[in-house]
Amino acid sequence: MQEIANHASLAHAFVARAGGTIYFALLPPSANAEATTRLAQAATQILNSVSPAGGDTTLLFASPALKRALRVSDGHAGPGINVGCSSRSDLPLMHRLKSAFDPQNIFAPSRII
Repeated sequence: MQEIANHASLAHAFVARAGGTIYFALLPPSANAEATTRLAQAATQILNSVSPAGGDTTLLFASPALKRALRVSDGHAGPGINVGCSSRSDLPLMHRLKSAFDPQNIFAPSRII
């Protein structure tokens, strides 16, 4: 992850917890279109590298522009993102659970847990 962030010239920070959870943040120098493009490319590379290794990822915070670039808001995020990821085997269960508690899709529309 650090190598990907360095290659994209993005500052980054991480915290590793004893239980195996890693929090990794990409920190752009500014909020402009070029930075969003670099963020999206780096995030996609990171997410694509975690999934084949058997890991799960969750996008905790992102600007609306970055979410659009990663297609998070439409429920079709790329591989490895826990928001609408079609490669997850538990996706149908997550859809049923969300429908049970939010049948009108009011809370976080088009998002899965």
